[in-house]
Amino acid sequence: LITIKNKYPAILESEQDNYLYSEISGYIKEINCHIGQTVSPGQVLMTLQHIIPGYEPIKIKSQIHGQIFSLSVKVGTQIKQGDLLANIVNPEKLLAHIEVPAEERQLFKIGSLGILSFSTQKENIEVEVKNIAPQVNRDTGTISMKLNLNNENSLVPGLLGVEEFEFSKNTGILIPQKAVAYERMKTIVRVIKNDVVTKVEVKLGDKNINNTVEVLSGLQPGDTVVTHSNKYLKTGDKVIIESIN
Repeated sequence: LITIKNKYPAILESEQDNYLYSEISGYIKEINCHIGQTVSPGQVLMTLQHIIPGYEPIKIKSQIHGQIFSLSVKVGTQIKQGDLLANIVNPEKLLAHIEVPAEERQLFKIGSLGILSFSTQKENIEVEVKNIAPQVNRDTGTISMKLNLNNENSLVPGLLGVEEFEFSKNTGILIPQKAVAYERMKTIVRVIKNDVVTKVEVKLGDKNINNTVEVLSGLQPGDTVVTHSNKYLKTGDKVIIESIN
């Protein structure tokens, strides 16, 4: 097995948030909250006055338990339908968000465990893959993943960290790099069978370990591979094996 350790930038996000938008055109009549305030579901946060006289004021309420993350308006602000008024987040329930290169997608599955670290925190946090996006982002070439974590350290949304995952990968056959040659756009290895040289086309892996290379296909366990010779060897040449390293 080969152990691979990959690191990815991570950002903490609230698992629950509530963006509040205006459903009318008018102005802000009253605001009953402030940034950082803890609010409950159904709590009135502000009152909107319709632009058309005679309409009853509209009360804007929180849909979740959380804290006011941002206020986009103040008393007297003119608004139109669809304008953002406020954002509420629940800092107790956080997720870590990472972007993984598309070619590394096969390394992950739901439930994969990793370690999250922060420059501002002494202790590392164990995380678990919760969600994996079903397609690649065409702009970045990456796949989004959301990770569960235990927020015992009272971390806050927006905090940047580094996520490390360790993978065990089944290898093919490892041979010295110097045994590999390239001929006519093919990757070949010279193999000795019954004291005769045979050239075998092989497919290589992408990881080199201690000056060796992984052969994914083309060789069989027990094959004798030529790593060096005192002259150029071609297919059909008879050889005498002096040593096997």
